[in-house]
Amino acid sequence: MSVTADIVVIGGGVIGAACAEALSRRGLQVVLVDRSGLASGTSSACQSGVGHGLFSDDWDLAFDRAAIDTFHALREDGLDAGYAVGGALVVCRDEEAAPVRARADALRAMGWQVEWLDAAALRHA
Repeated sequence: MSVTADIVVIGGGVIGAACAEALSRRGLQVVLVDRSGLASGTSSACQSGVGHGLFSDDWDLAFDRAAIDTFHALREDGLDAGYAVGGALVVCRDEEAAPVRARADALRAMGWQVEWLDAAALRHA
């Protein structure tokens, strides 16, 4: 049996699978190969987190937004990768609060879901 393809992607982790999927959407015949199975290497050992850090720069934020949008688009196409929106808690001392709160406000203005909790609100959350 002979198999032909326009592109052969070696490595079926997150990056390889994403490349194969994107190339196939462009009409190319793609073969994806991995020695141990899909997402069996580094992709299975990572924390699987996609999201922004409080002080991520604009470049990282653009990539984070694109990744999150892609996960949602894949789900809409019937390819649920199991991406779940979670959250993170950043705790700071009173003297650190002003820049942290300013950054939280800036991220919220950019469309990110960020909530500021003071000590009293945190105790009741």
